[in-house]
Amino acid sequence: SRLTVKVPPGTQPGQRLRFKGHGLPAPGAADDRGDLFAKIEVRVPTTLSAEARTHYEALRGLGDQ
Repeated sequence: SRLTVKVPPGTQPGQRLRFKGHGLPAPGAADDRGDLFAKIEVRVPTTLSAEARTHYEALRGLGDQ
């Protein structure tokens, strides 16, 4: 089954998110499921258009405040 996730603001690369009751079924229990853990992986674009680069640079400048 699918699980839609909203990643909370401020989530850092390598951080794990826990989804209670969405893991594998517990041994011998019909309706009891374990927890699902997801590790956050961040992918940085390797090529940017000039417009995208301008926007990223503007965002980077906001982080210093």
